[in-house]
Amino acid sequence: MPSSWLIEFEGVSGRDVRPSGLHRFLSAWFGEDPEQHTDRKGYSLGERGDRDGAVAVVVRCVSDRLGALLSELPRGQAVTFGHTFPKQARVRDCVQVAEATWDDLVVPLGTAVWQIEFLSPVSLRRHGVDQPWPAPGPLLAGVAEKWAAYGPAPLPWSDEDARAILVTGVELTMEQSQDAPVPTWGAVGRVEWTWDLADRRAPADGPARVERLLRLAEFTGLGAYPQHGLGRVRVSGRRPEPRQRAPRR
Repeated sequence: MPSSWLIEFEGVSGRDVRPSGLHRFLSAWFGEDPEQHTDRKGYSLGERGDRDGAVAVVVRCVSDRLGALLSELPRGQAVTFGHTFPKQARVRDCVQVAEATWDDLVVPLGTAVWQIEFLSPVSLRRHGVDQPWPAPGPLLAGVAEKWAAYGPAPLPWSDEDARAILVTGVELTMEQSQDAPVPTWGAVGRVEWTWDLADRRAPADGPARVERLLRLAEFTGLGAYPQHGLGRVRVSGRRPEPRQRAPRR
């Protein structure tokens, strides 16, 4: 089931703990082979900060296997961060701080409008090219692939479904992240997505499926490099129907 874990590292400072080092440590702990290393990741990096003299990092999992492995991460586990000037750290603690069952994610809320915060750069990459515009269709298609990989059953999603999502609010800036394997431009800020209830061709259960995918996205992230901390999102507002627009005169 989707879960969030807080890992505390002691013996190092925050500047020593880079996403690339966290990714390397987690890949080793999860026992990823070269093929798994290129698969859709069953985890994402969340927020980081200082906590009582330790560096605290949130790791979100959608794979039961990965969650179980984190539950076995022992206190005192040695970790090396960095290559040129390696720093030795130890795991002070690893605790589960949140969880959701797959049944929780499918509870209907009757939502048709979503306010989404992009907390770290969200980017779509195609053939090595950054696309900072957060198009709903490709972003949700990526989450649907993870639902199919880790959920109890696939969640149908198609380009046709995505055409019914309108981008009705944008407050974004472009930001380049150095945390990914290559410098990556992405969008940070807020967007509002609205399901076009007036579109008679749109599937009736479309809003419910968008809701499920966005709930999962809070664990998986959106777009490229979530395992390096990009694509962190939070659904900060929901409404059952669009705001009424004043008629033009």
